[in-house]
Amino acid sequence: MDDYQVCRAKCEKIIKQASLNASIIRPWYIVGPGHYWPILFLPLSKLLEIIPATSVKAKALRLVFLSQMLNTLVYAVEHAPEKVRVFEIEEIRKR
Repeated sequence: MDDYQVCRAKCEKIIKQASLNASIIRPWYIVGPGHYWPILFLPLSKLLEIIPATSVKAKALRLVFLSQMLNTLVYAVEHAPEKVRVFEIEEIRKR
């Protein structure tokens, strides 16, 4: 995961430096067919979100459901960005 995060950060930096119009979508874990087991951790995740010492990290690791991800992808295609637009977990989860 560390290698992926480093690679992603480098790619995002290149996109921004090139002044490209781009949508960057940053889910943590997408829950969908064959990958529902993380739902078991939702109660623990909710608890960690309200504890000040773990709140920021817990919110950064929120689950995204496949339908939310697909809705975000459709939105990104239908609403071309000017410059770089980043969809963080909270925005993905609203769709």
